[in-house]
Amino acid sequence: MRLISMRERHILEKFKKGSDVSDVNEEMVLNRYAGIGFVQFGYDWDNMKETAKLTDSGIKHLNR
Repeated sequence: MRLISMRERHILEKFKKGSDVSDVNEEMVLNRYAGIGFVQFGYDWDNMKETAKLTDSGIKHLNR
């Protein structure tokens, strides 16, 4: 059984090094994995956008 689905994997790949959260589908996936410590959120004050980045444990599980 896979922990991360292919659709979720595609979304999470975008956030390995950090990126702006651009749509609701991304936000739903990111919130799910933030709950288990795989994603951390931030805010880009210059662009006034929410950001997200995978944690070290998130990257490890994504690379499995």
